[in-house]
Amino acid sequence: MFLATPIALGTLWGSIFSDITMILLIIRTILEDNTLKKELPGYSEYAGKVKYRLIPFLW
Repeated sequence: MFLATPIALGTLWGSIFSDITMILLIIRTILEDNTLKKELPGYSEYAGKVKYRLIPFLW
């Protein structure tokens, strides 16, 4: 959605905000994962088994 909306609207500003939003989402995902590893019992073992966060087989 973040990539397709600026393309559909044909705007450079939309692309800039879309890129910023995606970067913030990735940072939030990393911070949330670290918090869960620290505070949720058993999550470290689960994270060791599941290697992918957002995109299966890629990242």
